[in-house]
Amino acid sequence: MVREELYNVIKSDTSVRLILRKEVDEMIEQINWTAINSNSNIVFRAEGKKGAVYIRLPHKFHSGLSVVKPDVEKEVLMAVSQLRIGPQLLLFNESTGILMTKAIEGYKLSLSLFSSKKFLKEIVHTIKRVHSNAKVNGSFYPTDEINGLVQRAQKEGVRFPDDFEELMVKLNAIYSEPWIKEEAYRVLSHNDLHYENFIFSANNSLAENSTRFRSSGIKNFGQVGVRILDWEYAAMGNLFYDLSSLTLYLLPYRKKFVLQTYFGVFRKEDYDRLLKMEVVSSIWYGVEALYKYSFTQDAWYLTFAESCFNRVRSRGLLYRIYRASGLRTMRWIIRKKISEIWNNENRIQKTNHNP
Repeated sequence: MVREELYNVIKSDTSVRLILRKEVDEMIEQINWTAINSNSNIVFRAEGKKGAVYIRLPHKFHSGLSVVKPDVEKEVLMAVSQLRIGPQLLLFNESTGILMTKAIEGYKLSLSLFSSKKFLKEIVHTIKRVHSNAKVNGSFYPTDEINGLVQRAQKEGVRFPDDFEELMVKLNAIYSEPWIKEEAYRVLSHNDLHYENFIFSANNSLAENSTRFRSSGIKNFGQVGVRILDWEYAAMGNLFYDLSSLTLYLLPYRKKFVLQTYFGVFRKEDYDRLLKMEVVSSIWYGVEALYKYSFTQDAWYLTFAESCFNRVRSRGLLYRIYRASGLRTMRWIIRKKISEIWNNENRIQKTNHNP
């Protein structure tokens, strides 16, 4: 059924056929099509004599997201392509959401390698280039998106946790703080800086000097450096929210390293803001997962949503334990919770190969 949908698109869209022949240089029927596993979209990779391209067919899930706006996504992709940070845009049909990009040849890292200082430093510098050099017309407000998704999910019969209103109180309290609206923190925000949305090439100074990298046996793919995929949620938003989607699964000392690398100095107020935005992003990912469950009936989304909400709950619990029992107990609880979250995320994470 999916493959039939793809061929119907190819047959009905002259632009798709022309670009495929130009970029891949093979008859469409002879192209080696590979379906890529994706949580949100249907993505195909077409390989031919001249190279490879990705074609994305958007999932109906995105019709419920006000942040996913084809005109904004196209503007974002053009901006990050010029910076050589995002994929090269070949075709974008704003009426259908069909997207075609050149394939970025590189590799994705494990979470452990991704969180190493050498790679994080390269990643943070790349993100800062986007924040400093690109602007678009659209805006991303997590509170608006979350409230909208909650209403749609409830209409689909999705049951939210009993304490969900308490979680929303935390979110609204954070977004009522004055610094949220400061213009200095308004940047082009990717909003989904999950480690699988990064592509690395092997032929850069970072890779060549990393023993851990060389031992992984990755081939040399060319001088590309760090590239970022999956820009469909990108819009103008808060800097700390964007960084929170990067640091969500990192240990505290790595979170501090990210802030120090980004700002050139570590400040406690920046760390506090980052942690608050991690609460917001955790709630967003949890609500998004429940909404996706209403379309797919895939129990994985329920498990993932619960892990996101538990992350928010655990932060309040850890603080109360700290106040009651002191630092030593706090450290033991933190290590235990981090271990649980780490193991849970590694167990339930699915590969996301959006172009």
